Amino acid sequence: MPIDVDELKLLHADGWSDADMAVRFDVTAPTVKRWRETLRLKRNAQRRIWTEDEVARIRTLAAQGKSYVAIGAAIGASADVIGGICRKHGIRPQPKYLKVSAQIYNRIEAMVREGLGPTAIASEVGLSPKAVSNRITYMRRCGRLPPAEVPHGARASVPQPVRDAGIEQAVRMRAVSEPGRGGGRHSRDGLIARLAHRHGEALVQEVSRIPPRKGAYRKLCAVADCHGISIKAVETVWHQVRA
Repeated sequence: MPIDVDELKLLHADGWSDADMAVRFDVTAPTVKRWRETLRLKRNAQRRIWTEDEVARIRTLAAQGKSYVAIGAAIGASADVIGGICRKHGIRPQPKYLKVSAQIYNRIEAMVREGLGPTAIASEVGLSPKAVSNRITYMRRCGRLPPAEVPHGARASVPQPVRDAGIEQAVRMRAVSEPGRGGGRHSRDGLIARLAHRHGEALVQEVSRIPPRKGAYRKLCAVADCHGISIKAVETVWHQVRA
């Protein structure tokens, strides 16, 4: 008999498909199907047999910080399949969206000053070129990097002012609307000055432009990563500026 019935039952209980059991018994899939139907066993979902070497490679890629999508691209499977394999074998890769730390921002800044482009930087820091380009644009906007050079002959776009209203103008307008507030130590003018002296004028400018709506925490985290300080300190500045 080409098929061991007891082993077939065990493999079927373990979730093996007809195609996988056909490879195991060195027969065709229809042969396995006939034996399975004779034994009154239901058809298992078709799946691929993952060898120990493939699981070890998935584990290695996960240890390197790769996401389900990146591992699937390297292995040749979908992210959902990789997620199922990881859950089955207790593998915990990095989440899809990695939080970029201040250290990575510093590395990106250093490599940009060396003249490297987003593609070359992406291979060094483990991010996609688009993610690196977005962070370079953010650092140019917040003043950590100089503005991008316009190629010769290209039409330069009109630069948008970073300080649309300006903290000083906002303070003057509030002083006009609230004449009871003086310019002393406990005034808003003095508070803004102290915050700018402690954390930098650029940070206070960025925080003052973040409105209290959905997505504000994500923007505050980006500001904290860009300036290399804690999110708690940025939140404190934000609440004080908006007071």
